[in-house]
Amino acid sequence: MRFLNKLFSILNQLRVVAIVISATVIIAAIVLIGVAVQVSAASRKRETGIMRLVGASNLYIQLPFLLEGIVGGLLGAVMGFGALSAIKVALIDHSLRAVFGAFGSLVNWSDVFYTLPFILGVSVLISGLASFVTLRMYLRD
Repeated sequence: MRFLNKLFSILNQLRVVAIVISATVIIAAIVLIGVAVQVSAASRKRETGIMRLVGASNLYIQLPFLLEGIVGGLLGAVMGFGALSAIKVALIDHSLRAVFGAFGSLVNWSDVFYTLPFILGVSVLISGLASFVTLRMYLRD
């Protein structure tokens, strides 16, 4: 019983560490997407100025930058899913199965594919919101 309590205590601490790391990565992703969109908008300042002069709405000016941020988020999601698949093959299928036998196969491919819509949705949401907020601040100037 003491062994299980200690094991669950360690697992709970690892979960907290994983949550902190994920929050840090999400904040870094938001900042990086915002900076990338801002650099892209600054490099096309002349085009956006012309669009303003001919009467384009802010949404019409923002749309190409939003799409660029969302496509970047989708590419990041695909790369993240590829990394998740590689970790499953290398760590779970080979290393853990060799050590734990049947217990090494607790994570199936259906579980990995189940995460794909969440990864795609969160990446589109984060990149879209970061692009939108950054462009709103940029177009105010």
